[in-house]
Amino acid sequence: MRVFNYIIKESFNKGLPPLDIVYKNGKFLDYIKHGVPDVNGINFEKLVSTISVTGEHQVFKLLRGNYILKSNTLYKINSDNTLTTLLAGITVGAFPWSCADFGSIIVFSNGTKYLVNTVDTDTFAESTTIFPYIANVIGHFKGRAFLGNILNHPNSGYNKSWVSWSEIGAFNFINTTDKNTIYRNTSGYMPLLNVGSMIAFKQLGDSYLVFGTNGVYALNLITVGNV
Repeated sequence: MRVFNYIIKESFNKGLPPLDIVYKNGKFLDYIKHGVPDVNGINFEKLVSTISVTGEHQVFKLLRGNYILKSNTLYKINSDNTLTTLLAGITVGAFPWSCADFGSIIVFSNGTKYLVNTVDTDTFAESTTIFPYIANVIGHFKGRAFLGNILNHPNSGYNKSWVSWSEIGAFNFINTTDKNTIYRNTSGYMPLLNVGSMIAFKQLGDSYLVFGTNGVYALNLITVGNV
């Protein structure tokens, strides 16, 4: 795993370009969800349908469909935009929901419990054992599970600025400091200096972004070398 820093503060401050043209070294942002810049300003796409949900909630667009999570309830959005309750009475966590979506298997985390489905179904149950550690932030990237802001890692010195990733296609995480094991690069872990407490993972092309309270890191998988 290799980490790259990229300063994006200036682009966020400048926002979208005022015209629908390419600015050389302009450092503008060039995309907004459901909208694009043109000569008349921002041209937003028309939303074809809406749903109504009361209270605070998060929406997840996953391979198996679209889901809504409140603090203690999981819903699935049906094709007619009605909601089906999949699981109620969930243990409330102190962290926003995050998700690792492997298609046939979906895992949600709120930092207290995991929600895991029976393979290829929408039957969910609480779990604390799907991953070896309880993590506030989980994600997936190129067939691996990623854990951040881990609460109960067995290695001393491991803190909320470290990230762990699993083997491809399996939820196996190493927790050894043996170099020969780490150099196999099948799974691993590393500190991200100055990231602070991790709050989210997001994929951006061939990079995996780690958002923390102190900054953003971009991780890139490598085929040889150490972690």
